[in-house]
Amino acid sequence: MTKRMRTGNLLAWFASNPVAANLLMLLIMSGGLLGIADVDKEVFPRFNPHQIVVNTQYPGAGTAEVEESVCIPIEEAIVDIPGIKHLHSEMRGDDCRIEVEILPEVTREQVMVSVQSKVQGLAKLPKLLEKIQVLPADRNDDDGVIWVALHGNTDAFTLQSFGERIQQQLAAIPGVSRARNYGEMGYELAI
Repeated sequence: MTKRMRTGNLLAWFASNPVAANLLMLLIMSGGLLGIADVDKEVFPRFNPHQIVVNTQYPGAGTAEVEESVCIPIEEAIVDIPGIKHLHSEMRGDDCRIEVEILPEVTREQVMVSVQSKVQGLAKLPKLLEKIQVLPADRNDDDGVIWVALHGNTDAFTLQSFGERIQQQLAAIPGVSRARNYGEMGYELAI
């Protein structure tokens, strides 16, 4: 009851002293305006301390073959490692990328060592498979200032050619440190 009366008394005091209420409001607003300069602003924040990535490449293989012979065996080998919360796989051409989300109470280094040892112990992976990399997830490579999407009613080869030309033009602009083509496909020869 006393707490309620104190709050009521404080509100009554501010109601009877509008100058004090306005000064308090100005103090709060100026503190907010001064503090807004210190707030970091990003469209896509770089925050994933509890993730690692397993990257590998199977040259000459198609997406379905990469999934069956590379991604699924790796997933099955690492899914039961303690500390793993979730797996997300992505196949692009002959690449396999598995994002491993880690529980917050487990250190990333512990899980990385466990994943590395499990993956190295796999015997049924293809012989042409390039080195399997287990790395901390770092989105800095995927961050971009500008993203350009190329789409058209034409074949993949024409889109690939336009994409390469646009990539070269963007890379030639002063101040551009890197231009990357995310949809790049390997050329195929069919007889």
